[in-house]
Amino acid sequence: MNIVLRSNSKVKVCSVQIAEIGEIILSIQTTDNNQQDYIFETEVTTEISESKQVLKNNISICEYLLQYLNTSSVKEKTKTTYLHVLNYLKEYGDCLIRDITSAYLQKFIDFLNTKDLKRNTISLYFQKLCCVLRHAYHEEFFDIRILKRVKRPKKETIKKSFLTARELKRLYNTDIPNEHTNIRNMFLFSAACGLRYSDVSNLKWSNIKKDKSHTYIEYHQQKTDTNELLPLSQTAVNILKSIKRMGNNVFKKETEPTVNTTLKQWCKKARIKKNISFHTARHTFCVLLLTSDVSIYTAQRLMCHSDISSTKEYADILNSTKLKAIKKLPVL
Repeated sequence: MNIVLRSNSKVKVCSVQIAEIGEIILSIQTTDNNQQDYIFETEVTTEISESKQVLKNNISICEYLLQYLNTSSVKEKTKTTYLHVLNYLKEYGDCLIRDITSAYLQKFIDFLNTKDLKRNTISLYFQKLCCVLRHAYHEEFFDIRILKRVKRPKKETIKKSFLTARELKRLYNTDIPNEHTNIRNMFLFSAACGLRYSDVSNLKWSNIKKDKSHTYIEYHQQKTDTNELLPLSQTAVNILKSIKRMGNNVFKKETEPTVNTTLKQWCKKARIKKNISFHTARHTFCVLLLTSDVSIYTAQRLMCHSDISSTKEYADILNSTKLKAIKKLPVL
């Protein structure tokens, strides 16, 4: 765009700024030191507006989902879930965002139910689709009221697997081959402090802090993307003391499938007949807290749960805690 200024006196352009899309302001100073602003309107605003309208009218949900993945800060691990949603949408039938109705979304849920998918997987896939549609709403591509008319798939309550204090002690006293000592330490450390697999795997010696009376860890929680400060139990401290430093990381890197396979073999040797994975250690930590009369609110903070409802799930499965509470009532 060319702007031509004509004047009978000498002028000087002091500044050029864009006030809004398609609007440019020039500040002009004359020889008598008078300053004046000139506003020039262009056709840029109209062009951008028309371009966006064309995009709104012609972009499909599958195309938008791909754009969402390329422009948003979705973690690599989560992208896989979004790509599964994309593949199911393509199989179900792509649709322009402007044509999406509550019936279209409801039938997509019905379509997922025809697949060999667990109820919680269907719930997760629809949740991710809702994330994309909410993003489209903020960009004025989608009417969010459509989502409110959809009957969402309900999640199935899964019984959490955990070890009792007696089972954990039996596992501790059961030998494991030397090549799996690192996995043993990772699991027992998690059971003693509640860290997830991702956080245990990435724990560094620099995360370990000490003051005059206690040892704690200061770390960045992977799942919630938050910084946490967690005091360590004496068991957790003892495990750290038993590890020989071999670099920046506290534990050697292990693949999660290898870890879970080894844990199952270790539990079988310890005669523990439960379906064990690494996450069982985190469940065990929370159960041990609640059975030790730790309040549910303190357990929530130690588990670093953002919502107390997540902690309540553990309390609901503990009949022993319920019985202990009932026995504390006075007898009339």
